[in-house]
Amino acid sequence: MDATLAIFGAGDPDKIKPVKPYKRIPLFKQGELARLVRDALRRGVKPLTLSQVVANVTAELGHGEEAIPAMRHRVRASLQYLLRDKGAVQKHGSGSRVTWSLTDNELPL
Repeated sequence: MDATLAIFGAGDPDKIKPVKPYKRIPLFKQGELARLVRDALRRGVKPLTLSQVVANVTAELGHGEEAIPAMRHRVRASLQYLLRDKGAVQKHGSGSRVTWSLTDNELPL
């Protein structure tokens, strides 16, 4: 590897920083958070704010209010994924007035 870098003039191999392995913390099983988010939206009578979805998911998991700040980022990312990649949720409004609901094909019959 060092010889290849020297041939291409990439510099001193000793100055290249090693890649740190990503440490995954498995808080949820595969698809569990998305299911919890969908369930929270399904139980809502009207579109819910991010805070309402986070509170519902946190309560469903049995955590106290101290877990809400840590869950907020994860639930927001899950909502964005469900919106962008799955088309399972709808985003209403913008800025701090955003609410979320399930799309028609995700609602129970």
